[in-house]
Order: sequence, then structure tokens, then C-alpha cells
Amino acid sequence: MISLCSLRKGFQYARCKYLQALNVRLCSEISTGHDLHGNKVGKNDKVVCNDILKQEVNEFMANVDNHPVYSERKKAILSYIDAWKYSNILLPEIETISDLQWYVLLTERYKPNMALAYLDYVRKTNNKKAKDKEMKELKRINKIEKEKERDHNKDYFDFSVHIPDRDKKSYNWNKIKAWQSDIPIVIDLNFEDCSFRELTAADQQISLCLTENTQHLQPLNVHITSVHANKRISYKHQSGSLVPATFHEEHFMDIFPRDKLAYLSPDGVPMTKFDPDLIYIIGGLVDRNIRKRLTYSCAKESGIKCYSLPLDRYVKIRETARKQLNINTVFSIMQNMYYYKSWEEAFCAGITSQKYEVCKTEKPYRRKYDQRNYSQYM
Repeated sequence: MISLCSLRKGFQYARCKYLQALNVRLCSEISTGHDLHGNKVGKNDKVVCNDILKQEVNEFMANVDNHPVYSERKKAILSYIDAWKYSNILLPEIETISDLQWYVLLTERYKPNMALAYLDYVRKTNNKKAKDKEMKELKRINKIEKEKERDHNKDYFDFSVHIPDRDKKSYNWNKIKAWQSDIPIVIDLNFEDCSFRELTAADQQISLCLTENTQHLQPLNVHITSVHANKRISYKHQSGSLVPATFHEEHFMDIFPRDKLAYLSPDGVPMTKFDPDLIYIIGGLVDRNIRKRLTYSCAKESGIKCYSLPLDRYVKIRETARKQLNINTVFSIMQNMYYYKSWEEAFCAGITSQKYEVCKTEKPYRRKYDQRNYSQYM
């Protein structure tokens, strides 16, 4: 009996010799640029190597019966195969053994133990190829049947389309839902003396806001005002790309009523009660130099309310962090506040940085998936 260890070693040796027969001798030809006959090797080395090897294997198999050594080895291997099949050992059919596999058997794997290991490898390889071919044919048949069914039910199932097309339509539908949302939120870009780095960072963070808005269960109607102040965002507006937001060249005071506006600033009065009827304004500024009370002064000049998020009550800010949050972080907190109606839940879902730790004053409550209100999405 042959042990499992010897079979494993036989598989490794067979693979090594197979690769050696396929590549080793031809590597020197590739490095020199010419083969043994002086012919120049082409650019596609793998194709050239395979063609040369196939030619050699065909010449070898054409003269194997007349060769005194290889003919005896072939007869011996065939006798081994008959004996092993009589012993109920799984082996491949002789008709399925290719010329290249016969070449490896007769030149390197002609001893009984080595031949048995290599034939078992050939059987598994052939079975895998047959199974893959069968699965490929089955997928092709199923695809044809689904196409026929889709064409037949095209008038009844509008969403029965190819998966990439369906994902694209779903993403566009989320954009439409964001536009149709009855909860407005404003991102103000009316800031001067901003560096190119600050404008680029603001554009990136606003893009994160818009992406999250299309994926959230509570989309907001985003209004971006004073677009001319940020050239990168203004270019997106002028290019006509499908961005899930409403762009305005005007100031937010010229668009919305004064008594409904509230500016979010880290220097404002901490918000004690969340009013969902107000239109909250987020400053579209990434302040690298930390210019103090900039958004607060904008709110006071416009004569509107100015609030700050209750960070001191619900969030523990570490020494290495600062109180000013990113645009996308403030947007995520407000969006989750509209959804959960709880500051603790909004901070837990909106703040992901390790520099801020949400203080859980009570057991957090999250609505179950089946209890959420999906009526606005129907």
C-alpha cells in the first residue's frame, strides 16, 4: 500500500517536473532571445514557449512506438493501469490522457509509485475541467432562460433588468428621493480668503455628505449656497453632472425665510432642544488655521439664530482633538438626529473618530429594523 505522505510527495514532484519540462529549458532561450536552432524568440514569451513545447511533444508522441526505451515504458504503464483498475483504484480513462501528460509519464513519471501519483493528479484535473465546463454551460442556459422570461414579463416587472443596470437605476432613484425630501439643510460656502487646500478639503467632505445622503434611510434635501466661492464645487455645478443637491449662486438669506434659519457654529449657544422645523445651516469651511468665531460672526451679521451641538453633554473630547468637527461629521449627526430623534443615538451613529467618545447616560435605544417608517420611500 502507498502511504498518504508518499502520494503527497509524488504530487509535489510531479508538479515540479511538469513545470520544469514546460519552462526551465526555454528560460535560457528567452533570456538570450534565441532558441537552440538560432531562431529569434518573439515578444509573447508564454505563447512561444507553449508552441515550442507542443511541437516537441507531438514529435515525441509520433515516434514513441518506435523508440526502444519509451515503447517499453508505455507498455509497462498500461499494464500498471490495468492492475490498478482491477484493485479498484480511481484512475483517469486512457483516452483522456493528453499527449503532454503522456510525455511527462514516459520521460519523468515512469516508475510505479510516481506514475500512480501523477495519474491521480490527471484524474482530478480532468474532473475539475469537466465540472467547470458543465457549470459554464449551465450558467449559459440559465442566462438564456432568464432573458426570455424578462422579455416575456417586461411589461409587468420594470425592475427585472440586468444587475448593473438595476443598481444604476436604484442609485439614481436614491438621488431622486434626496431631491424630493421635505427636510432641507443648507451648506454655506460664503467664506473668503480660503486656501486651495481648504477648498479641496471642503469639496471632498461635501462629496462624502452627498454620498451618505443617498444611502441613508432619512435623506435630506441638500442646498449648497454661494457656490461661486468654491471653484471646485462651482465646476461640478456648471458641468451639469447629476449631483444629488441643489446649487445656488445666491446667499442663503435670499432663498429661505429669516425666522426659519439657524446657523450651526462651535461658538454658538448649545442646543437644548432640537427643532425639526428649523432649516439648519452648516458652514462649508475646513479651517486649517482655526479662525475663531468665523461662522458665529456670519450668523450674527445675517441676524439669524446660532446654535452649537451639545458636545459637552454627550461627547467626551480627548486632549488631542478639537471642538470643530468636519462638515461630513456635522451633516451625519444632523441626519441621524432627524432619523432617531435622540442626540445620543445621533452622536453614536455620526461620530466615528476615536478622538471623540460618546458618553452613554442611559441604555441606548435603537428602533428595530421592522419598526422604522418606510412610508416615505413607497
